[in-house]
Amino acid sequence: MVKNSNAIIVEPSETLTTDEVLVATNAGTKRKPTKMPSKVWIHFTKNEGDRVFTITVDNASANDVAIKYVKKKLSNWVVDGIILEGEFFHVRCCAHILNLIVTEGLKDIHESIISIRNDVRYVRSSPSRLHKFKKCDEHEKIECKGNVILDVCAWWNSTYLMLESALNFQKAFERLEEEDGNYISYFLEDESGKRKMGPPRFDDWEISRVFVKFLKKFYDATLKFSASLSVTSNQYFHEVFSIQYELIVLSTNTDPFLGTMTTSMKRKYDKYWGSIESINKLVLISIVLDRRYKLDYVTFCLGHF
Repeated sequence: MVKNSNAIIVEPSETLTTDEVLVATNAGTKRKPTKMPSKVWIHFTKNEGDRVFTITVDNASANDVAIKYVKKKLSNWVVDGIILEGEFFHVRCCAHILNLIVTEGLKDIHESIISIRNDVRYVRSSPSRLHKFKKCDEHEKIECKGNVILDVCAWWNSTYLMLESALNFQKAFERLEEEDGNYISYFLEDESGKRKMGPPRFDDWEISRVFVKFLKKFYDATLKFSASLSVTSNQYFHEVFSIQYELIVLSTNTDPFLGTMTTSMKRKYDKYWGSIESINKLVLISIVLDRRYKLDYVTFCLGHF
């Protein structure tokens, strides 16, 4: 939890919970009484005289209920306890919404990405294979430090990092295919008749290169939204507008995969940020107060929304 003179920001991990509020869990949302209130709730009960401007939480139904409960309690505790009658009280976590948008687009992941994932899985599956891969790396004189990493399929940002690292070692993978006799057999049919997708070909690497370039925009935006040691309110509008432009451009891409993926993501984007009514007005105010941009910049951007 981060607090300043007139605002409290609730991190997603600190879900507001009381005996009367829904509890959000990784497995889903369910009703469950709790004896221990959250750190945020303890803060509220100890500082009943505070005036609260906003609370930022994940976009979840459990938090919608919790926010209503908190607004009611704060209004009862102190006169004008919620600034502007709570009109801007509930702020949905931008990083969480961004995650929903990208996840929507990756439901049907491209075969090229699966091929590279299997490539990385082969290298990381045993010390001897990893040793052979490093020898190929040395022979190709690849300057990139570090190593390839295997992603967690459910986390799009880890898929981005896996592809980014694998692209740096493309020549090493190609040399491994030539020198390692077990490499090709790894992708052949197993006893059950199933065949692993791969190894990746030139087109697979090129598609992944485009994919990484596209995902980098979302990855960088997530890092900016999630910053805890710097001001983030004036970053939000730039990133949202930039992402919208990127989705519009790529939705018309001739590549069927990119076109379908970005169209799906654009629909999810429009659900949360597609109109001026869906954006918290405090975000616009933070840009207007930034002397580098002022009102003219906001007016220009909104004219293209």
